[in-house]
Amino acid sequence: MKLLTYPYSKLGKRGLENIAKILKEFKKNNNKIPRTTDKEMNGIRKAVHRGKWNDFAIKSWRHLINYAFSI
Repeated sequence: MKLLTYPYSKLGKRGLENIAKILKEFKKNNNKIPRTTDKEMNGIRKAVHRGKWNDFAIKSWRHLINYAFSI
């Protein structure tokens, strides 16, 4: 899996949906739920920590995981 180079956090809802796809792909490839300590998740973790998706009730990593795997 490639590291994220595009700032998905600036895309709002569309970026959040793209991140959800990336998380699902990670789970499919690695047979585990992504964690904040995984190298590929560093940029996503930082965006969540900065509050980029607070408007969508994504305020922590757990909220993002719940969102990604519920849609």
